[in-house]
Amino acid sequence: MYRQPVQILVYAFRLYDGEPRWLLLKRSPDRGGFWQGVTGAIEPGEAIEHAAYRELAEETSLVPLWLRSAHLQYQITLRPEWTVRYNFDPAVSTITEHVFFARLPDDAFPVLSHEHTEFKWLELAEALTMLKWPKNIEALDKVARLQSQQH
Repeated sequence: MYRQPVQILVYAFRLYDGEPRWLLLKRSPDRGGFWQGVTGAIEPGEAIEHAAYRELAEETSLVPLWLRSAHLQYQITLRPEWTVRYNFDPAVSTITEHVFFARLPDDAFPVLSHEHTEFKWLELAEALTMLKWPKNIEALDKVARLQSQQH
């Protein structure tokens, strides 16, 4: 099945002593082996917010206390190795990524899917250094500011 050129990114956090710790997942080697938040495709006819909930559950087995849009989206250039996934339209050159953030229970413990090999709960400064893609770094910085305004 081919993917739509639209996906979601969810940065989930839980609180330790009242401070957020951000969940990062390490992709399996065959998927790049880099650290990121929860990402995934939007299925045909699926609402973007529903995709965020679904992908969080599929990749971590976690259900958030709440999930919110960061009101941020951006374009990612489609890399050559990804084109096979979007073959339904050879004109596709970018993917639109919609960003969300989610509060998890303080005792949340992810059960990873086959897409990831490790997880870490990190303070913001360390999490920002672990991310590979500049747009992901900008997105986490924005959702962390939004999260701090939630109190």
